[in-house]
Amino acid sequence: MQKIFAFIMAVMFIVSMVVALLLTNLQVVAFNDAFYRMEFKKYNISRNVKISYDELVAISKDIQEYLLGKRGDLNIVVNIEGKDKLLFDRRELRHMEDVRDLFKKGFLVRNISTGLLIISIIYFWIKKRDFLYVLIKWLAILSAVITGIVFILFYVDFNRYFTYFHLIFFNNNLWLLDPSKEMLVNLFPQGFFSDAAFYIIAGYLLELIIVLFIARRFYKRI
Repeated sequence: MQKIFAFIMAVMFIVSMVVALLLTNLQVVAFNDAFYRMEFKKYNISRNVKISYDELVAISKDIQEYLLGKRGDLNIVVNIEGKDKLLFDRRELRHMEDVRDLFKKGFLVRNISTGLLIISIIYFWIKKRDFLYVLIKWLAILSAVITGIVFILFYVDFNRYFTYFHLIFFNNNLWLLDPSKEMLVNLFPQGFFSDAAFYIIAGYLLELIIVLFIARRFYKRI
């Protein structure tokens, strides 16, 4: 019975750490002003949509506040070639409502995962302290292999997996936007999301390396 429980705790430790780290990195990237500024410049968004760079930065902050629940709507008025107009149409606004709901669920899952991670760490620290290092070491190795495969798949055809993501997490087709009519897809082209995915995964690997280093130091002292 104890072995079964230890196995369950080991699975809980691995899954909760992966989920907690990935979703935390998602939050760091999604709510990072510097990332938006860099991407706007990289993809020449200001020139493409004819909105000033400063206004783009302001828009990105409005979107971040909306996703965090600090802003009630995204009825943003912008000046394009001397004319004021609403930035997003009804379809885009409805899609962003879905995105905000997805972020809320993501925050909840991240918080639950963090709690389960702490519980599993306490368990192994009390019962099998040396096994923690073994778990972290194998998690780091498996993550490196899986991440390498993911990077290759994304590099070959990111669009396919980006589409799979939407099909899995959205129960409607509001995410299918027309770049000739709708602004959202022009503000945030596919390259924006592929770059975000890279930083999220790279951050996850870096954090695992740090955790592995710390665990190894503790393991040597046991």
